[in-house]
Amino acid sequence: TVRARSSSRTVSTSWKGKARAWIPLAGWVAACVGQTWHPLGGIAVLAVAFPLVALGERAAWRRGWVPPGYMGVRWIVTAITECCLLMVLLVRFL
Repeated sequence: TVRARSSSRTVSTSWKGKARAWIPLAGWVAACVGQTWHPLGGIAVLAVAFPLVALGERAAWRRGWVPPGYMGVRWIVTAITECCLLMVLLVRFL
């Protein structure tokens, strides 16, 4: 049997719920920093923001808002991306 879901859904008004909604804007901030200030500044913002977005998605995964196999792929992509971003910063600063 299939149960119909209620149309009344509770919306999180906590500061944590609102913060998770703003985390993806970090990519736009990184692009603006890279264009207006210095490209390495944008890469540094991405290097900090990318794992934060992954942690936000982990919280969503724990609540069942993303598919079960998603986080395994996400952690792999995050690790590879972080290695690339940090290597660019390392090479440019040496």
